[in-house]
Amino acid sequence: KLASYGVNMNMAPVAEIVAEDGDASLQGRTFGSDATAAAPLVNVAVQTMQEAEVSAVLQKFPGTSVGTKTLEELKNSEFLVYDMAIKNGAECIMVSHTKASGVTGDDTPASLSSVMISDVLRNTLGFNGVVITDYLNDSAITGSYSSADAAVAAIQAGADVLLEPADYQEA
Repeated sequence: KLASYGVNMNMAPVAEIVAEDGDASLQGRTFGSDATAAAPLVNVAVQTMQEAEVSAVLQKFPGTSVGTKTLEELKNSEFLVYDMAIKNGAECIMVSHTKASGVTGDDTPASLSSVMISDVLRNTLGFNGVVITDYLNDSAITGSYSSADAAVAAIQAGADVLLEPADYQEA
């Protein structure tokens, strides 16, 4: 349907894994709380869109509940979904502002982190497509970064598209 209207990108599917008692805003938008079961479902959604020449945008790497999980823990849970979609040609991934201190060793939002974008997403998981930041006008960014600083950090981290900076001119 999107392709018939000339739309060539869909900010979907939500590829995050969320616990039953997790983030209420994600309930009903995800493919479940089991990464092994969700991975093939997300992959089919991506493949179906892309076969219709609509780029799917997996949302939102690395997930919402990563916190202090190590890279190995994430590879065996949340990253199973992204790994399968990447191996099957996913074209775009949106990176969230989640802090992944168990991987990065600091509190830098994933969307501004070269560890998460360049090292993990691109090098470890092998993603060569378009990396889009989550909304840069979000308080998770504007509370600590100017639009200019956030834009520079995201590009230096490896992002290709900056989604809605708070101040476009400054960015």
